[in-house]
Amino acid sequence: VFYLPLDFSFIIKPLVKAIHPKYLIFSETDVWYNLARASEGRNVIVSAKISERSARWLGKWLFSSIDLICCQNECYKNRFKSMGIP
Repeated sequence: VFYLPLDFSFIIKPLVKAIHPKYLIFSETDVWYNLARASEGRNVIVSAKISERSARWLGKWLFSSIDLICCQNECYKNRFKSMGIP
């Protein structure tokens, strides 16, 4: 478990390269874009949820580096699907 203060690529890229995590697990939808991109191929969101408002304005780009999304319920699953995320 690591606590990271900021999601800047110049901090994240060397860290991910140094520790080379097997998996990166995000809770709910607290996704750090640069962290997710740096560790692409090993990202999981557990207990994922997204509001209707966020589903309207967040793009697929934010979740493009996520490999598995485990939703809290069918409602949240449908919102992710409406964004084009399988």
